[in-house]
Amino acid sequence: MKNCFWLVLLSLLLLAGPADASGWFKVINVTPIEMTANSEANFTVSVKGMGGERAYVELVFRNRSEGFDFTCPKMIKNVFPAGVTDYSCSVKAGDVATGNYSFVVDAAAPGARPGKLTAYINVVEEKSQAEGIYNSTVGYLRDM
Repeated sequence: MKNCFWLVLLSLLLLAGPADASGWFKVINVTPIEMTANSEANFTVSVKGMGGERAYVELVFRNRSEGFDFTCPKMIKNVFPAGVTDYSCSVKAGDVATGNYSFVVDAAAPGARPGKLTAYINVVEEKSQAEGIYNSTVGYLRDM
């Protein structure tokens, strides 16, 4: 009976594989996003290889608020261990109210644990044309 128990335990350990994923990837930075309603903004997502192996890592956007569409021309990139890979992305806002919104960016790779980060979008009120001209004039005069 004891031999059977150890044999079953050993087979379960062999099937489970290593406890720590050797390929782990983490989103370490998302550049700040500030935009107005009905506009588009570019941002960069940085993914770091935390394990000992390289892999193709895909960005996955989760918990998105309604009215925002995320795109990246190259959603999947080869990330090397101890290296940082940047993804150029953009977000398009629909008719949303001013305020702060959040979303989660996850680095997904086969056999790797999640490496997600919460990022924020600041939707600001659109400046009137007169206000924009005034601010640029004041800035220009201040620089002189």
